[in-house]
Amino acid sequence: MTSSVRLLASCVLLLFAAIESPVNAQNTLDRSFHLPGMGYYGSVYALSSPVGGSDLFIGGRFSNGAYGRNITLYDRFTGAFTKLGDVTTPSQTEVLAVHRIGPDTVIIGGDFPSINDDSSMAYLALWDGQAWSPINGTGDGLDGAVRAITTFAGDIYVGGVFTQVDGQAIEGVAYWDGDNWSGLLGGLDGSSTVEVNDLETFNQSIWIGGQFETADGASSANLAIWSGNAFLTPPGTTDGPINDLHLHTDGQ
Repeated sequence: MTSSVRLLASCVLLLFAAIESPVNAQNTLDRSFHLPGMGYYGSVYALSSPVGGSDLFIGGRFSNGAYGRNITLYDRFTGAFTKLGDVTTPSQTEVLAVHRIGPDTVIIGGDFPSINDDSSMAYLALWDGQAWSPINGTGDGLDGAVRAITTFAGDIYVGGVFTQVDGQAIEGVAYWDGDNWSGLLGGLDGSSTVEVNDLETFNQSIWIGGQFETADGASSANLAIWSGNAFLTPPGTTDGPINDLHLHTDGQ
């Protein structure tokens, strides 16, 4: 049995099933697109994975009075959309991560100050199938955008561009264990702003990609591996930011 891990550190454009990229009157490519049946243009940045159902949670930067702003629920079989609320003003807000943790339950993250004008859900929120709420119930206290969400060993991990979580100085990546928010030991650090762009679970660990120089004080340029209680030595690093990770195992 042999295995190898392939890392693709690249910017990824997420395409929804019925994207259109028309050529406009100036014969240049129009990179905007619309979601089927919604009749408007916008950008999709994140899709959920179906769990025993036909629906998809869709996040991005778009707006429609009937279907909501930046987050919506789409039934792949009927083509119907369901409004889940508005990821609210200003107009440049966006949902960058959608992570499904149950048939009707998702966590979303992004660059938004509130949901339905409730600022306790700035940058991060949970949908339980009926309503939105902060993950900790009162307000998770992030001070910057969330770009990645995953679950590992029963905990919820979030990554992004933030320096505070629930009143604690935590930069770039944090996890919720059901009772408290915590950082990862000494955390990530660098000479510029720490950015975590992707979190992927693989081989009983979390792979962290972004822009940083150290993990718990050890050199770990732009790539780190977290075992659940310690940072592991990555197989390599990069000389520039990692925007997206794809982890793939080959075996005979």
